[in-house]
Amino acid sequence: MTTPRTTIEELRRIAFFDDLPDHVLTWFVEHGELMTASAGERLFEPGGTPDRMVILLEGEFDVRGLMNGQMTTFFTAEQGTVGGLLPYSRMKAYTAEGIATKPSRLLAILKDLFPEMLALHPELSKRVVALLSDRIRETTRWVGQREKLMALGKLSSGLAHELNNPAAAVTRAASALKDRLRTLSEAASELAACELIHGHAETLEQMRQMVLQRHAAEGLSPVERGRQEDAIADWLEARGVEQPWVLAETYADAGVTASDLESGLSTLPAETLPEVLAWLEASLAADRLLGEIVAAAGRISELVASIKAYSHMDRAIERQLTDVREGLDNTLVMLGHQIKKKQVAIERAYAEDLPKVPGHPGELTQVWTNLLDNAIDALPQTGGRIRIEAEREHDGVEIRVIDNGSGIPEALQSRIFEPFYTTKAMGTGTGLGLDIVQRVVTLQHSGRVTVSSEPGHTVFTVSLPLEVGPVAEPAPHQPASNARQG
Repeated sequence: MTTPRTTIEELRRIAFFDDLPDHVLTWFVEHGELMTASAGERLFEPGGTPDRMVILLEGEFDVRGLMNGQMTTFFTAEQGTVGGLLPYSRMKAYTAEGIATKPSRLLAILKDLFPEMLALHPELSKRVVALLSDRIRETTRWVGQREKLMALGKLSSGLAHELNNPAAAVTRAASALKDRLRTLSEAASELAACELIHGHAETLEQMRQMVLQRHAAEGLSPVERGRQEDAIADWLEARGVEQPWVLAETYADAGVTASDLESGLSTLPAETLPEVLAWLEASLAADRLLGEIVAAAGRISELVASIKAYSHMDRAIERQLTDVREGLDNTLVMLGHQIKKKQVAIERAYAEDLPKVPGHPGELTQVWTNLLDNAIDALPQTGGRIRIEAEREHDGVEIRVIDNGSGIPEALQSRIFEPFYTTKAMGTGTGLGLDIVQRVVTLQHSGRVTVSSEPGHTVFTVSLPLEVGPVAEPAPHQPASNARQG
């Protein structure tokens, strides 16, 4: 609905009209259409045709749209906001909806009046161009943030799986260890009742150390493994051990054979063997469960270390000497779930004498994430391979990400670095990933990025110079222990 016109005094309180002469403000008062909206009322909708510039005189409204299937508020327009269709803008349709969150008053200027409006005063054109620049900058910033959030969501989902496995292993092993420690305590009491002499106790301790240092036999087929377990069970049963098949599994898991038990315990009194073997098995089982807990907790620690290094939570923001191998490896850890899901074969080819490059570790992390994530997406469900090469080239370092995916059509290769250009399905990409790669490499690191592609062989090459001005030494940190294993 329309209401009585606004006043010059009201317009002067809007930054857009600051210092403009009275005749300009009078024109807006006389030619503008004053509109009101109640809280909850829709001002525009996706797909609608923009036909006017609007100035929010009072109130506020949210600009909302779907993101990843959920309605999201992109930003809130407050009093003084100038929006809608602006002169010089190429906007053809609204891509979101505007919903008033408070009772609002807006002044609208129809697009047919734009030429007359711009002719009023030279300053108006400058201010409109400034508004367009701000809009482009804010849109780019928001879409860039959306790109990061989408990547974070994907990484978080994968990390949840990666962390859940060792966390579940710790819980499972800790529960089993609790039962085993109770069994070990009971077995120790029964063994103490045997009153072994000093020499026998030494023999038993030597046997325990030997068993604990054993590793599960590798290379045995299931049939061979079963035969070994049966042989141990027969040996235990012959010596009066209760439930020999239970103890035999633990010994076989540790790579201990019946011959090992025979030779190691031959000097002990035969009547003590049931108690000795029960205590030895309980000790071995508890130790191996403890080892599982340590290994799983170590895996969690590695993942956390990789997350910290990946996000650079404890690093300075200035340019510093950076090991690109470390950044690549930490990114692979972060993308581990996606890699496992597609059963991607990863091959690393890093030069041992690769020098550090001056750069921003956090920004380079975005480069590796986008390149590797794109490579994974391009791979088939099975048989996918990614090779990562890093070597010194003249006065710089060259990193290549090579995949055997579907490739990029030649006609599109010249456009893939354009902002907002994407070949992915609607809602799965913003078209800023490779634009970010190019801007980070070229503008922030004085490097270059190129691509060559054909079906089954795509290569993205990032070249980073070794000298771009003063740099800071990075703070010490603890990298993931699985770095550069492949």
